Amino acid sequence: MENETETRSAGAMLSPWAPPWRDDEMLLRYADLTLAEFFRQLARYGTGSRIHEQDGLLLFAGAHAQPNPFRNGAFSLDHRLAAGDALERARDYFRPLNRSFVFWVRDRDPDLARLCESEGLSLLEPEGLPEMALEGPPPPI
Repeated sequence: MENETETRSAGAMLSPWAPPWRDDEMLLRYADLTLAEFFRQLARYGTGSRIHEQDGLLLFAGAHAQPNPFRNGAFSLDHRLAAGDALERARDYFRPLNRSFVFWVRDRDPDLARLCESEGLSLLEPEGLPEMALEGPPPPI
């Protein structure tokens, strides 16, 4: 009887897992926002690092000038800025810092991808980077 009670109690604590996204577009939006928060978090903990965010454009400069993709970069989270404006703002931000940066371009932003390519900017990961999503709850420990 004791095991039955423990099992019911444990089972009562479990609820069906329902992801917060309704479709693939929303899932990709959550992925973008998670990546942006990761960039902010890395920048928050470096002495002398800074974050600037405006009009859907996230700019982050780490404590070190190395143009590491996770240290000095730009990420356009939506289409509030035209591609040319986003790239120019990123250049204006990093110019006084005298450092290079990586512009993260979402698959759903072909205008920015074409602009960067026309400007001679090259892809660091030509095959793209994988995005992962959890399709169900993690297994119990």
